[in-house]
Amino acid sequence: MGERDLDYNKCDNPANTVLQDIIDDPVLRQYNTRIIAEPWSAGGNYGIKTGAFPAASGAAGAAGVGWDEWHGYFRAWWRAFMTDDTWALNRREGPADGGFTMTGSFDLFGWNGRRPYHSVNFVSVHDGFPMYDLFSYNAKQNLCGPLNPVCCTQPLSPFCDRDSGENNNRSRDCGQANEDVKRQLMRNLFVAMMISHGTPLLLGGDEWIRTQLGNNNAYSSGADNEYNWFDWGSWQTYDEKHRMHDFVRSLLRLRKAKAYAWAPDAYGAGAPFAWKSEANTEPPDWTSHHLMVHYYDANQGPELCILINLERTNVSFTLPSGRAWVRLVDTQAYFDRPEYFTMTGAPTRESANIDLSGTTPVPGAVYDVPGSTLVILEAQP
Repeated sequence: MGERDLDYNKCDNPANTVLQDIIDDPVLRQYNTRIIAEPWSAGGNYGIKTGAFPAASGAAGAAGVGWDEWHGYFRAWWRAFMTDDTWALNRREGPADGGFTMTGSFDLFGWNGRRPYHSVNFVSVHDGFPMYDLFSYNAKQNLCGPLNPVCCTQPLSPFCDRDSGENNNRSRDCGQANEDVKRQLMRNLFVAMMISHGTPLLLGGDEWIRTQLGNNNAYSSGADNEYNWFDWGSWQTYDEKHRMHDFVRSLLRLRKAKAYAWAPDAYGAGAPFAWKSEANTEPPDWTSHHLMVHYYDANQGPELCILINLERTNVSFTLPSGRAWVRLVDTQAYFDRPEYFTMTGAPTRESANIDLSGTTPVPGAVYDVPGSTLVILEAQP
């Protein structure tokens, strides 16, 4: 593919614009400056689309210098996979299905010589719902409320923007009685970002379960109040928020340790892997909601098995034989409930959903993965 298939009736080839001048700037290159685009903002509705930003010219481009882009399709696909019971692995959001989002999205970023890390993978950001609210509200709550008080006191004011915010949030209200389920789904999204090739982007506050009370347009002056500010101290009084913070911190360490698998610096590089079914056979059923990803080459680093089960019921995965497996991550709610900590005596402010020490062996050849759960296993040498 020599040139991105774009509609140039309304926008010029990005290589002929200031975007090319920016990425070719010698001062920016000298300081190894990373340039990141929010691609749907370039030129409005008729502007340059996701995947169209240029690589650097000449040797710099060949060396992997280019525009990074927020991967909006990644956001939409993973949100839908977590909240929509009909959303299967092969379901598409634009060009993206499950395999596309997990492997750096070559068709979007590789066509002009860019690398997997130019795909900036995220699920929440400054505008829209924070992660907790994705699982707490079916729709935006942008009218009268703590983050939009002018709509309470002056509903006819021009500053009460009644139609602000995205309507297609791909969110789901899991219910006030299911806080442990919400945290489980949040852990799933954090894992999805860390196991996917590309550059993960986290929204500050998600790691300690911040909420905007259902407002999905809080990045505005009208929401500049104490209900929207980052209250760094108050979250530390909650054990479950400490555990989420600990989970994310540990997961970042795991991502760095497994960069040979999850952070290849070029398409086709890094550890090889296989898409597998729950029976450890190829190919998987892409019309389902469950999948095994097996990084099988021990010469690259320890073998890894990622077990993804977004069915709402348990799935039993048959593990590759001839290895002893240990559990690194299991996002299920069981390990995050008060009764688990009472029973085990484990520290209540440390996540039991992740164990980087590899001290939790998997008994037998089958791992039963509860519904809506992601698991990461590592083979012992």
